Amino acid sequence: MVCFTQALSSGNFKSRGLKELEWTRSSSGWKIRGENFYEWFSHSGAQSLGNDAGSGHSFSAETTLSFVIHVSSHSNKAGALSLTNQLRKNGFDAYWAPFRMSMDTFIYRVYVGRFSDWNQAHRVVRILRKKPFGGHATAIPYSLALKVGEPDSLQDARMILESLRKVGLSGLLLVSYSEPLGIHLRVVVGAFKKAYNATWMLQQLKQFGFAGELISP
Repeated sequence: MVCFTQALSSGNFKSRGLKELEWTRSSSGWKIRGENFYEWFSHSGAQSLGNDAGSGHSFSAETTLSFVIHVSSHSNKAGALSLTNQLRKNGFDAYWAPFRMSMDTFIYRVYVGRFSDWNQAHRVVRILRKKPFGGHATAIPYSLALKVGEPDSLQDARMILESLRKVGLSGLLLVSYSEPLGIHLRVVVGAFKKAYNATWMLQQLKQFGFAGELISP
């Protein structure tokens, strides 16, 4: 696997991001088996839609990502998981999170991405609302999330996301860029408006061996 920064420019479009190439060796030599592009959306003016169905990601230029898109709420985890997988297959950075209504009652919310402002998020809302599964998508200011890791590579990030999946939790990979540090990876869980809303999820993460930290991504 090879990763590098890629910049594209034309008369009316500019894009910069992290390009990931997966190689395989055959009898005739090395060939590209798959590729992903994690766009730095502040350069192009539009949120990239990830093509990694296994995990969501959002790419930023180290700005505060205070907005998420709430796609829908479900009374059971199976419904949230099904829609999350459908969104990912359609190229959206989707994830889900449980919300505790009472001691024994939960709803399961499906989100897409993280965005630096409402206008940026609403560009994706307009795309979602044209889809049969996104008619009620809404941009909301949920400025908090729980960070569960800062991996050194995309491979390590996927290991964290897979570990979360195995215990029944859904994560989002945030890919940001700054000078002179370069690429910065973070895996986060959930989306919260107030710190106390994250208390139950933080307890669940600790129970499963994750060191969750409340952050403003």
